[in-house]
Amino acid sequence: MNTPFTTALALAGALLLGACDNGSAHAPTTAAAATVTTTAATFSGDIATTHGDSQPDYLPRPRPPEGAPNVVIVLADDLGYSDIAPYGGDIRTPNLAALAESGLRYSDFTVTGVCSPTRAALLTGLNHHSAGVGWLAEWDAGFPGYRGELRADVATLPEILREHGYATLMAGKWHLTHSNKRSRLGPFDSWPTQRGFDRYWGFLDGEASQWQPHALIDGTTQLPPVSDPDFYFPDALTDQAIGMIRDLRALDGDKPFFLYYTPGAPHAPHHTKAQDRARYRGAFDAGYDAIRSQRLAAQKALGLLPEHTRLSPPNPGVTPWQDLGADERRLYTALQENYAAFVDNLDQNIGRLRTYLGEIGELENTIFIFLSDNGASREVGVHGSGNVMAFFHNRPLTVQESLGYLDRLGETDTHPHYPHGWLQASNTPFAHAKRTNWAGGVRVPFIIAWPAGIEARGGIRHQFHHVNDIAPTLLELLGITPPNLVGGRQVKPMEGTSLAYSLADSAAPTRKDGQYYEIEGQRAYTRGDWKIVGFREEREAYDARPWQLFNITEDPAETTDLAAEFPGKVAELDKLWWQAAERYEVLPLIDMPLLERAFRTRENNDERKVWRLQRDITPILVGNAPTLAGTSYRITARLPARRASDEGVLLAMGDAHSGYSLYVQSNRLVYELNVGHTRTRVVSDRPLPEGAVELAWHFNKDNTALALASGLLSSGSIDPWKTLAGQGQLLINGEVAGQAEITTPLTAVWEGLEVGQDSLSPVSTHYRAPFRYSGELPEVLIEIE
Repeated sequence: MNTPFTTALALAGALLLGACDNGSAHAPTTAAAATVTTTAATFSGDIATTHGDSQPDYLPRPRPPEGAPNVVIVLADDLGYSDIAPYGGDIRTPNLAALAESGLRYSDFTVTGVCSPTRAALLTGLNHHSAGVGWLAEWDAGFPGYRGELRADVATLPEILREHGYATLMAGKWHLTHSNKRSRLGPFDSWPTQRGFDRYWGFLDGEASQWQPHALIDGTTQLPPVSDPDFYFPDALTDQAIGMIRDLRALDGDKPFFLYYTPGAPHAPHHTKAQDRARYRGAFDAGYDAIRSQRLAAQKALGLLPEHTRLSPPNPGVTPWQDLGADERRLYTALQENYAAFVDNLDQNIGRLRTYLGEIGELENTIFIFLSDNGASREVGVHGSGNVMAFFHNRPLTVQESLGYLDRLGETDTHPHYPHGWLQASNTPFAHAKRTNWAGGVRVPFIIAWPAGIEARGGIRHQFHHVNDIAPTLLELLGITPPNLVGGRQVKPMEGTSLAYSLADSAAPTRKDGQYYEIEGQRAYTRGDWKIVGFREEREAYDARPWQLFNITEDPAETTDLAAEFPGKVAELDKLWWQAAERYEVLPLIDMPLLERAFRTRENNDERKVWRLQRDITPILVGNAPTLAGTSYRITARLPARRASDEGVLLAMGDAHSGYSLYVQSNRLVYELNVGHTRTRVVSDRPLPEGAVELAWHFNKDNTALALASGLLSSGSIDPWKTLAGQGQLLINGEVAGQAEITTPLTAVWEGLEVGQDSLSPVSTHYRAPFRYSGELPEVLIEIE
């Protein structure tokens, strides 16, 4: 029973405990996940029979030096070198321009060719293979350099900073957790709050809808689907980041913070606001060739690149703008206008964050870093797309198909990505793109500002540096020695080189001796003036083509191959690459086509053949859901007391861009498959009976050997996609009530598996979400044959 006396006693006890704390920091607003500790603290007090006769020894609480700066890292996603104004771009980015004017730009800064490895290198100060993330985080490829998650023996920047008294906050894309570990049940060992962050809000996957994210996470909690029709992820993300800082300052007015802000923009899908798109109508009518020339001229005028820099030739498959047809120009221009709107909004939200820091008086003493995780993306084919999920089902949209999206491009029922000609404009003046190690894949904007600690303003630095140099740089600026032990565990020493020396000295020679690159069997090595690049097409071996050699001081855009003229230099850099490959666990090289990796790597370790699923479960994300592609299977719903009026979704997975749904509508059983907006819809040929009834969809996959033989006879080659086809049947009480040939089953999807509803973005255009099943639905059975 609470009384005034007991309440007062409790308050007095709390005050006494606070006094005993001897001025330690307030607790964070959300309980932090404990860093692994393997040693116990030594007790230096004195223990007698009673408390009054004993001498306490309080555990120390780390406090940073007085006046320690905050740290903010903004990591853009798939942003090209020349997209923003400080790097010669024509997209409206005044906030990034202001950031550059308050700090320094680096003209020769590189990352890895894909997002997860860059994130691993940034957070650890290691090469990406050393950190265990040689490729994307979806799967463990079975080798030390390709685990897909940060290894246990590496320390992350937030883990280190937290041990030095920093609050550690993250908002945005993580993409360092296996796909089968992203469920609400974990395991959570690779989630942000287990790798050093006190608070986290965002998404764990490689991409998400900006209008209807499929799985938002708060800490380790999977949030319910967004229901606000005005929700827009970039704006909500900035709200969350600002809210975390506001919460911190409510409890502790002095504690410095590290904010890792990773918006996932401008990665596909290029979802945009109408008012942002309107700003760019007609802005790119001149075409990508003219824009490339304009951007290079601006880069030279800014002093980013030397006057002798030449534009790289068109990437493979890119047609000169003047040779395009009217429909191609119309589609390509609209896709670029939409992309520019996405970049514009990214800048707006960076501005909101910086404005808030200014309002609370902390912008001056914040180290603020901006960069991209790789160059512009080439993922979906030469023409771009109104729905990229079609590409990931091996059936990219034609120009005419994508034109059908033009009136709503950027809205929730589109999944757009721009064409190769415009991505090369994004990467001006460089060649190639993401997933290669040419400059277009790895050379990115890098801006650092710290008004209270860096005197230089608006300058450019030409020293070469790499993403694994960020962590050592920050530790040097903060006066922290890179540790050998973090949380009581032994960790790898950092492999990057601090660039702090260059902040005050623009003429200092670079201290970065060299850097290897490897992504998907694509290789490169750079040292001093020279760079070797190995290029392979999707189905080629890593060494199918010889090294190309470039003098990147004289030829920054890598336009003239000098390998034949300087074979000795090629041999020297080749030797260095192999030495790095051995040292940093790059081997074995995994040189297989992108869309075949899923076939050769087990994404889901669940070997169950039978899944019994009840309604109202949290959506089961793709990494934990039954893998149905490549097998025969049956989906069954036994309804004990069906009424003629009962209808709704029995089982659904996916969204408006790709997915499948088994549902009852207008007293008919329906199976609908949506593969990148190519739809197969099978409706039962008879009405459903009332009472107890068994409804099913059965898929019988074609014989693999026969499918491969058919491919060889028809095309002379083996196509793994052909082995996924088969026949599907609707069954009512065991009797066939409809059937269809399924040539392309679902293989790529974001929204999870649900029972009894399709709650977010509906798979079918024939119903509105959530279309809950209105009758009894005890369970749905999935049987894999």
